[in-house]
Amino acid sequence: MKTKKERIKILIADDHEIIRNSLKRMLDVIDDFDVVGVCKNGLETYEKAKELRPHIVLIDAIMPEYNGVEATKLIKEHNDNIKVLMLTTFSDDDLIFHSFHAGVDGYILKDITADHLIKNIYDCIEGNLIIPSNIAAKLIRKVTSIQLDKQVFTETE
Repeated sequence: MKTKKERIKILIADDHEIIRNSLKRMLDVIDDFDVVGVCKNGLETYEKAKELRPHIVLIDAIMPEYNGVEATKLIKEHNDNIKVLMLTTFSDDDLIFHSFHAGVDGYILKDITADHLIKNIYDCIEGNLIIPSNIAAKLIRKVTSIQLDKQVFTETE
């Protein structure tokens, strides 16, 4: 867990080099942030998360050698204190659902502004669930479409 004086340690995972490097350059100039590593696939992300113990992982959904969902599940099983923020271009209902089921602490699309991303990182570190309203609506539709056990809604005696 992060202390007040400690910089926020960030691990970036994306299979596109230009995205990894751009995010690193953008976040490295923030005084409170320390980008401790960049990864090109899910397996490397899991291994570096174990080794470097970042406060937060910015992870793409679709990557080789474990996708973002699989890597998130492994990271959370190893250390649930690490925050995982899915940063992706994909807004597929099933992917969103599986991401939250794996334990992500937020799901944001790459079309956001730099300022918005920075705010989302701070908010996620503070323990807030990061989910834009359009993604929340998709998640709610998916959850409400699941057949619920009718016994849950029967009156108790």
